[in-house]
Amino acid sequence: MYKVSVSSGRNFVVLISMILVLLPLSLPVGNIGDKPIDLTYSDLLLAISFIYFLFVGKFLASRNERKLLSISFFAFSFIIFLGGIGSILKEGDILPFLSSIRFAKHILFVFSAFLIYKLYRPSLDTLITYTGYVSLWMVIVLFLSDVFFNPQFPSSRWGGVFLGFETYGFPNSIAVFYSFYICFILILLFAKKRMLVIPILLLIVGIIFFTFSRSGWVTALIVLLPVMIYSSLKSKRLIFINICLLIFLVICISFFFDMLFPIIEPWMYKVDTITGKDITVSGRDLIWNEAIKLIYDQPIFGYLFFPFSNYVSGYDTPHQQYLEILYKMGLVGFSCYFLYLFYLYLVFAKSGWNGNLLRKVVVISVSLLTLGIMITNFGQPNFSFSLLGNAYIFFLSLYYFVFLGELN
Repeated sequence: MYKVSVSSGRNFVVLISMILVLLPLSLPVGNIGDKPIDLTYSDLLLAISFIYFLFVGKFLASRNERKLLSISFFAFSFIIFLGGIGSILKEGDILPFLSSIRFAKHILFVFSAFLIYKLYRPSLDTLITYTGYVSLWMVIVLFLSDVFFNPQFPSSRWGGVFLGFETYGFPNSIAVFYSFYICFILILLFAKKRMLVIPILLLIVGIIFFTFSRSGWVTALIVLLPVMIYSSLKSKRLIFINICLLIFLVICISFFFDMLFPIIEPWMYKVDTITGKDITVSGRDLIWNEAIKLIYDQPIFGYLFFPFSNYVSGYDTPHQQYLEILYKMGLVGFSCYFLYLFYLYLVFAKSGWNGNLLRKVVVISVSLLTLGIMITNFGQPNFSFSLLGNAYIFFLSLYYFVFLGELN
């Protein structure tokens, strides 16, 4: 591939941070009640940041930086306050409070991003380079792990193994997370004009495709399709390449259909569940109906992080992000959380748009990723998935701080 120069220890720490946040694995640490507790490797970055702020350093922050940090701290505090009230009402049961911390902790990655920025001052080029190349290597390792560690490859779902370990949240949640790789590779491709990146970009698209996750498909297409259409309109060579790839794909399927059928059959079934007469949502509509009834009974503050399984036997979540938050925190918590996310996205997009074309490309790519996540939230709780929630807050915040630094 290409050699990435790590010119100093400062850049090396930034690189390690990117790896921790983009690594698709978790560490099982135990159980609370009947619920397993896992820590992602990005959670280690948050723990290190907390220790540093507590014992080592304080930083001067600009007005805009202080504003984001303050709003983030308020949003986090409000959510765990609701969890604390839930624990009090449940006669001291600590589970609602711990559940609120588990849900809200990704908000604190604003502080991890702030720490990385203040200590190491990464440039926009450094961020684009490191996120892009880390994503490339993650894709390569994912594919090789399937080849060597998945005995049912290629007829089984792809993307479920990383260096012999099962990826966290496989298959649906992790499939949406893989769209971060597409986003960062596209930005790298624009910035560095490395055409050899394209095969790896196609490889991660293939991996997401063969996870057979409909949410993964939707997010990947939203991130990738507008960029590919725009690029094709701007380049006759890309139009030719796309046509050749399409013809090659059709020929391969035609001549090797019998060999490829075990791989294609699950995809055909998934497409049928989306487009056929008997559209299926894997039984989740029944859970959603129960969740809506519960929310209707307590709409203001919800159930204060009481376990969902207390009311709907056999399910610990409504399996839909918006209903989950309405159930846990009601309309008040729902408004607080999504107004916070909207504010973070708004300051990121506004600061990035006031600059050169490369900054605008970053904003557009991340905006498409955001759109994909928000749409697929209707089918699964993306932000409750630690890998995705941590990465989303961390990268939006870090890009925002870098944009602010370059403007100043």
